[in-house]
Amino acid sequence: MDFDKMDFDKKLQLKLSSLLETTVNQLPDILARAKKSGVEDDTALLHAALSGSLTVTANLLSWYHKEIITMIEDKYQIEKDV
Repeated sequence: MDFDKMDFDKKLQLKLSSLLETTVNQLPDILARAKKSGVEDDTALLHAALSGSLTVTANLLSWYHKEIITMIEDKYQIEKDV
């Protein structure tokens, strides 16, 4: 289906799903890096996974935020800052 022809809710859902999927796909790499650096304790590994996941999500949001804001402005006809 053509992204430009989708309704707003579907577009937003796809963007956020993509963001979450990318974050989840990074978990094995995050855990591997933590183990390689000597982290073995389960609690520390969980902390590394959560911390790494939040970092990935924040980075992705920084890339997606303009596109998502534009979608919302277009949907609700919000006057854009110049």
